[in-house]
Amino acid sequence: METKEILDGLNSIFRRVLKKEDIELNSETTAQDIDEWDSLTNMILVHEMEKMFAVRFTFRDIVHLKNVGDICNAIQNKMK
Repeated sequence: METKEILDGLNSIFRRVLKKEDIELNSETTAQDIDEWDSLTNMILVHEMEKMFAVRFTFRDIVHLKNVGDICNAIQNKMK
């Protein structure tokens, strides 16, 4: 799956979970850029990503995800 397809899916998830239609993620976006993206919301987002992309993240995976680019790379690697 191409990065753009993953990013489109992530935008959809973030907009739905955070209830903010104006969110536009890019590879550099971090939780610090989005007020609603806190630790609890992060777990919901991870769950939704796992469902959408049919992947599983370990705790170690999650703590190493620093920005949306890292998330895209992790999803791509897990889909191989």
